[in-house]
Amino acid sequence: MYKITQELLQFELIRPSYSPYGALALLVAKHDVIQRISGGGATETDNHPLPNMEQTIQILGNGYQLFSKFNMKSGFWQIPIEEEDQHKTAFITPEGLY
Repeated sequence: MYKITQELLQFELIRPSYSPYGALALLVAKHDVIQRISGGGATETDNHPLPNMEQTIQILGNGYQLFSKFNMKSGFWQIPIEEEDQHKTAFITPEGLY
């Protein structure tokens, strides 16, 4: 956990926090595990359902012969969070709150 935290600090993806919120950071094995953690009511519900993926692919693929795909492993680091909401995303490690 320490190594990961230091790497994220180095790349300025996280920073020390003084938030009243804090989710426990856990390392989870990668094989067939989906970890879902509640936001504790700190977030608002998005009432817009995701589109059906099969229908979307059919619509996009109509007449096209070339597609690109991307590795989205770390894509969530690219999603900006409004400054006034960043405190709601705090997490706790043995080294501190970020």
